[in-house]
Amino acid sequence: MASDDPATQPKAWYGCLILLGAAALLAALLVFAISLKIKYDQAEWERRQQDRREEQIAYVRSGTTNVGISDGTLVEMLLDDSTCRGTVTSIDFIMADLGDPRFRRVREFPNVTRIFFYDCSSADNVMVAVRSMPRIEWLGFEVTGISDESMRSLAELPCLKEVRFEQVMPDAKIETLKQLLPNVKIEACLESEETESRRKASQ
Repeated sequence: MASDDPATQPKAWYGCLILLGAAALLAALLVFAISLKIKYDQAEWERRQQDRREEQIAYVRSGTTNVGISDGTLVEMLLDDSTCRGTVTSIDFIMADLGDPRFRRVREFPNVTRIFFYDCSSADNVMVAVRSMPRIEWLGFEVTGISDESMRSLAELPCLKEVRFEQVMPDAKIETLKQLLPNVKIEACLESEETESRRKASQ
């Protein structure tokens, strides 16, 4: 049975306060530890990104003409290096959010003839820059959509020889593009839902 002795009540309150204080301290330490972990992970991720950038720079300096790009910082690093700027002829954009305005600087590579997009968002931002790259001969899009306006802009590329879509693309758009670019090879490597439905219906 609990004691009603007033002399013991302050001790009980003190005990509760100590427990609450300890719990608050543990919670604060946990938040601090999580914050440190997040900062460490971010720093580690950025370190790995920088390692990859420097690796790509080294490849190009050694004579490799193709470069894989996932962030705008690498675009700037390549352009700031006169050797890299002139050596790059082929660019693969890999799993990048191309909405970053730095990606539009791709137009500053004087010798690029080939660009491939893999699983990228906001590719239209880069396509605006591609319009002013008259040496482009080949464009590829895998799991990367572009707008009708970007598709029409392909007609502005005088040296374009081939466009490859490795994604589901409506048949109507492919046919429209073929009519727009009669002298350009258009490939759609994955059948559209329309084509797939007709094929299944005929089986």
